[in-house]
Amino acid sequence: MKLSAWGLYPAALLSLLVGLVGTSCGANIQAVYEGDVRFEHCMAFDLRSEVSAPARLECWRGWLAHHTYGQTRDRLLHATKRVAALERQ
Repeated sequence: MKLSAWGLYPAALLSLLVGLVGTSCGANIQAVYEGDVRFEHCMAFDLRSEVSAPARLECWRGWLAHHTYGQTRDRLLHATKRVAALERQ
């Protein structure tokens, strides 16, 4: 049985839709992953005494500016507090 609108078989149409949904979610998953990795990178900077305060500040500012998509509120709050604390130093 063919679909009259596009002339595609139902299985082919289903495969196409699954492929599109899977592809569209891939970018979102990648963005969240990159945000997670960058957050952990900034956390590691905070734990290393040899990393300067300006470098830590830039790390957290960069994370807030570019990597917050899909992140939890506690991470956003932590990053905001770290920026404020590092700006006071």
